Amino acid sequence: MKRRVMAAAALISPLAFANPVLPNVDILGFTTQYKPFVQAQLLDSHFQLDKLDELNAELSKGLPNDLRQAEAVMRQRINSPNGRKLIEQIQAASQAVSQAWQLGVKKSPAIVFVPAKGKPVVVYGQRNVATVINIYRQRMGEK
Repeated sequence: MKRRVMAAAALISPLAFANPVLPNVDILGFTTQYKPFVQAQLLDSHFQLDKLDELNAELSKGLPNDLRQAEAVMRQRINSPNGRKLIEQIQAASQAVSQAWQLGVKKSPAIVFVPAKGKPVVVYGQRNVATVINIYRQRMGEK
């Protein structure tokens, strides 16, 4: 639940939670389930870009071939407590993909530094968050 709240807040206000590592920069991680981050706790928010496909597959799993039957089953699913939770997860995953697109993320893994002032900086291909933070600090002239 805490992760979902943080992820939602990051979508609303990138600097909603100040990162003690880089206080004026929001650090976002975009990856897939097959490329997990090392030291992910240093990220303000972490998004799994392939989560949407996984959730959609879960929602449509085992649907009958008959369209009317499938519609009835789907209505039951999305109106159940588990179905509503799944729909919320699908919405959050969709927002993560949208946010990645808006930030210019073209591939994963990607770590995006969103400063309070200035343009976002995207670093691709590195999964060790601490390493990428050090690279960012060096390039931005921080010590």
